[in-house]
Order: sequence, then structure tokens, then C-alpha cells
Amino acid sequence: MLQRTQQPRRPGLTLIELIVVLVVLVALAGILVVSLPSMLGRAHTASGATNIGEVTKFVQVYEQLYQSHPTDLDALTDTTSTAIPDYLPSHGGTVLGGPTVVTSHPLTDEQAEALEHAGITRLAPMHPSRGDFTAANTPTFNPYSGPSVNVAEDVRVLRLSEAFVEGASGLVSEADQVNTFGDVYILLGFGKRCSMVGKVTTEPPTHFGDSAEENAANVYSRVGLVYRVSRGAGTSGSPVSADMKRAVFIGAVGLHGDGPVGGGAHIEEYYNITRAQ
Repeated sequence: MLQRTQQPRRPGLTLIELIVVLVVLVALAGILVVSLPSMLGRAHTASGATNIGEVTKFVQVYEQLYQSHPTDLDALTDTTSTAIPDYLPSHGGTVLGGPTVVTSHPLTDEQAEALEHAGITRLAPMHPSRGDFTAANTPTFNPYSGPSVNVAEDVRVLRLSEAFVEGASGLVSEADQVNTFGDVYILLGFGKRCSMVGKVTTEPPTHFGDSAEENAANVYSRVGLVYRVSRGAGTSGSPVSADMKRAVFIGAVGLHGDGPVGGGAHIEEYYNITRAQ
């Protein structure tokens, strides 16, 4: 008869060893939890600076290849109402820095022509609020309310205040500013409908948030594009806008609750976070 051989039993962990392992894990967790906010912040600033720089290059390459700027950009509005979508990044209930930074703006005929001459002939309309979403809609990946619309007079877009763009935000260099007032800057989004997709990039990047609330599933997390559509021709007390033959690309920006910021601001924030450690 075959005799059954018994395998030697492997000794398990003793109670003391289990306690030691648990103490080590708790200690590691304490270290990681403390450093997690800075890790998120550094990931946010590093990816933001990279994406903004890459999108700026995409626009420049597209213009060189096609002698035109990309069309079918996200309007960041439904193109008709004065409402600013509540699923855009906000801080303390204020969307994109509030009315001192961004307002709903109906394009003039001259401003529409300036965009058209730059190649921006259509805009993708977005739902005016989160409450208008269907089951198929998401703030970042499918915020659209219908097919793209032609750029024309009275089509509503988001306008950035001249003081914000030319001030501390650093979106416009000092050399590009003139001693007149009345420049009109508009903000558009680089979404999946944009004509750059499939030509200079395979996918529009998402802007990595630095908190759970800024997840792309919760808020619109694309990179923004700033264009000047009218040139200033007035004074501080009486700003006047002069027509432009062709809209000018100012640069790509990250969309934050307190206002759009450029790549330089993300790099500065990264080093400030690192210095604080």
C-alpha cells in the first residue's frame, strides 16, 4: 500500500509579527496621506504646463500646414443664451473667476468676420447647464447640445476681461500690449470635435485637476484657447474697440475656477509647491 507522505506545515505569522506589520503599514499610510495633496498639486501643475505647451504647438503646426486656425472649437456656451455653463471649473460657486474675468459675449459682425478670416468658421455648442445633460452627456467628453453652428453675428462666446488677460495672468506679453483700451479677447475650448484631431494630434488632452471635484467626469477639463478679435483704440476712461481683419491667437490656457492660466503660471505653482515641502 502506498503510504501518504505528509508535507511539513509552514509556520504562520505569530501575533507579535502581525502587530509589527500593521504598525509599519500604518506608519507608511501616515506618510503618504500627508504628502498626497502635494502629489496631486505637482501632478496637476506639471501636466498642465505640458498640455498647454503642446496645444500651443498643435495650433501653430496646424496653421503652418493649412494656413488656417482650427475650426469646430468648443464654444463654452450654447451660443444663444447668456448663461455660463455651471460645469465649467468653479471656485466657491464662481465660474472661471466670475464676471470680472469672464462674461457671455455676443460676437459683432466684424468679430465674426475676424474669426472666419482666421479659419474659425464653426463652433460646437454646449449645454447651458449640467441640468440639461442626458444620460449620454459628460462635462468633458460629450458636453454638446447639437451640431456645430456657423460663426456669425450675435453668436455667444465667453469673453475674457482685458484687465485679466493683460494683467497679472501673464497671457499677453508686455511687448504685445499697446497704450490703448478696448481689446476684445474670447475663450474657446479644444474638444474632440476640433479639426486638429486626426491631423496634428489623435486626442485633445484633458486638464488634470488637483482635487476630486475637478475630475474630468465632474467638470469641463479641456485646454482653452484665447483669441483677440478686436483691437483697442480708446482710453482707460473710454475704451473703444477697433475692427481686426483676422483674429489673433494669444495662447493656450488651463481652465481654473479662479480664471484661465497659462503654462508659466503652472510652472511657477509647481516650484512653489516643491519649495514648500
